[in-house]
Amino acid sequence: MTPARPDVSVVICSWNRDRLLDRTLEGLADLRLPAALAWEVLVVDNGSEDGTADVLAKHAVRLPLRVIEESERGLSRARNRALDEVRGPLVLWTDDDVRVDPGWLSEIVAAARRFPDEPIFGGTVDPWFEEEPPRWIRRNLDQLEGTFAIRRFGPEVRRFRDGEAPFGANMAVRKDAIGSERFRTDLGRIGTSLLSGEESEFLARIRDRTGRPGVWVGTARVEHWVPRERLQPAYVRRYFEGLGRTHVAAHGIPRGTNLFGVPAWIRRREIVERIVATFLRPWGRSRAWLVARRRAWELTGMRRAILDLAGGAADRPA
Repeated sequence: MTPARPDVSVVICSWNRDRLLDRTLEGLADLRLPAALAWEVLVVDNGSEDGTADVLAKHAVRLPLRVIEESERGLSRARNRALDEVRGPLVLWTDDDVRVDPGWLSEIVAAARRFPDEPIFGGTVDPWFEEEPPRWIRRNLDQLEGTFAIRRFGPEVRRFRDGEAPFGANMAVRKDAIGSERFRTDLGRIGTSLLSGEESEFLARIRDRTGRPGVWVGTARVEHWVPRERLQPAYVRRYFEGLGRTHVAAHGIPRGTNLFGVPAWIRRREIVERIVATFLRPWGRSRAWLVARRRAWELTGMRRAILDLAGGAADRPA
């Protein structure tokens, strides 16, 4: 039974992850809640075709659960539907593949009360690896935080510093600060695509309008699932190419002298970074190798996005 006017709305957008969603909701049911806190859990089912409906029915007994259907595929569309439905003045986002710490919600609520003028709150996201990652990933986690949705700015509770922002697996925003703002539907995941950028762009607009940085809540912790298939170079490549595509989608085609439909500097830098990475590869997947490879992958993503926009998707050099 959900309260008519909750203090907090916990939002999860889900698509075909019934088993992981089951574990996430189990963790929510075991939260240590502040005294007299009224809350709701709003799950937006984005057209799931697995056992999601059964999982939600199972947890409706223990949780103040509301389920909203959004048939139009896409994470941004599901999030926007949630914003049209939430009842609480504080909207707390997490994912359908996390394990929440028992004190997670309490820590966010405490920070929101301590900083009543701040619009945005975000907490720690640690990796929850399905299996032990290979050595090259373990020693380069600082270069791969976005790849695995890791967010670690320390255990403190303080205002965000320049360049810091939360990830959607552990992010809260005051509803009155959101107002009519919505996530851009041309950004963000749609099915299995790795387009992103919708969170940072959304939060940037709220920060610009309010003039406030928001608060880092290092004590509010979740663990984010990283399946074994994401621990392969092929996935890491797809992720960084997705970042390149996101840059073009968010900011448009970069300026520069055109060479076969793409700014020449993009082609030139992509070739240089590939050469550097090829030279470094025989010495193992070192930090220098990964830095060069990720730059090359991002530039590849930018080039391909530009060609797609120009109708030149047939150009696909290796």
